[in-house]
Amino acid sequence: GEAGWKDALTHSQRRKVRGNNSDGAYGDGGVSSLGMTGTPVISGARVVLSGLGADEQLAGYARHRGAYLRGGGRGLKEEMEKDLERLWRRNLGRDDRVICDSGRELRLPFLDDDVAEYVRRCDVGSLVDFTLPRGQGEKRVLRMTAADMGLGVSVKLEKRAIQFGSRIAKQSNVRTFGSNRKANGKGDVSLAAASSAGKGEGGGEWEGKKEKKKEKKKEKKKKKNGGGEEGGVAE
Repeated sequence: GEAGWKDALTHSQRRKVRGNNSDGAYGDGGVSSLGMTGTPVISGARVVLSGLGADEQLAGYARHRGAYLRGGGRGLKEEMEKDLERLWRRNLGRDDRVICDSGRELRLPFLDDDVAEYVRRCDVGSLVDFTLPRGQGEKRVLRMTAADMGLGVSVKLEKRAIQFGSRIAKQSNVRTFGSNRKANGKGDVSLAAASSAGKGEGGGEWEGKKEKKKEKKKEKKKKKNGGGEEGGVAE
């Protein structure tokens, strides 16, 4: 199983990355450090390689562990199939538009036909091992491959979304809401800030969630006090 995975991944890299770019136009890679230094880091690379699809196919999300504990291998497979179905609608179009707008081309090695087909044929037990703790059990086959390639440090890292690891999410929250705490609904946000956020940062959705949270608190208080309208017992 492991050898087959490495063969499929190597073939994907060879065909998708090296085969169509003999001009060597990759640059040094890199991301913007605008939020940290005020100076953007610009790469001359014309191709961007994305790891999208690895978590969806190799059970990298925390919910996958829960699905396995509830429904075994079948439950996990069903959850991963849902993720793959959503991937096309939620991620791929958006990512492609953003990257193309920067004059770059998006490539997705983990969604290569050969890699995806190989993973579909694998038994769940060869992909993950949820008897192991987080940072070891999920995406197990990928971690084993990474270990063989000498990436020892990466093998035991827990998943952390790039928006949190890079602090992009925090910077966006501070810019839009004034603080990370307010963006997460733990502080007061002015109506003007929420309205402004709704135009470009998803703040309208956030405001709706805040209202739902208030309603739930009211319902909880009613039940706790016996169902009365104002905390008393209804007559």
